[in-house]
Amino acid sequence: KGPQPGPRAGAAGPEGGVVVAVRLRPPSGRERSGSFREVVSPVSENIICFDPSSDASDDDGGSRGAGQRPSMLARKPRDVRYSFDRVFGPEATQHQVFEGTTKQVLDGVMDGFSSCVFCYGSTGAGKTHTMLGSPDQPGVLLLTMQELFRRIDQRSD
Repeated sequence: KGPQPGPRAGAAGPEGGVVVAVRLRPPSGRERSGSFREVVSPVSENIICFDPSSDASDDDGGSRGAGQRPSMLARKPRDVRYSFDRVFGPEATQHQVFEGTTKQVLDGVMDGFSSCVFCYGSTGAGKTHTMLGSPDQPGVLLLTMQELFRRIDQRSD
């Protein structure tokens, strides 16, 4: 079944804690045009599948030409599942990631609790895009600061 989120998952404060969210980036142009196969896929909003089996890759876990027999040495997909507090698929927008992660942290911040948000992953995984975004798709950092100052203005009214 895997770990389950706490009662106030994502909230800073006495009931809060560490929340782990995963964002899967869309395939790059090179990956779409090549013979790359998907190695991680979202199963639900809390589960990803690493090394999923694929009907397109047949039973041996790899591609082969018509009429070729499966190799005895070909690696079979593992189809291993991992559970997280939140999973965002490749189609997720910056705003959806913000709404499902850092926006929740602001509740505790506004009550005086410290918090930290960071991205971790390999080169090219999309950390900078998620945190900083672009002019037309602002990242979670800018969206969080905008929400923080909106809440401060709302309290001072």
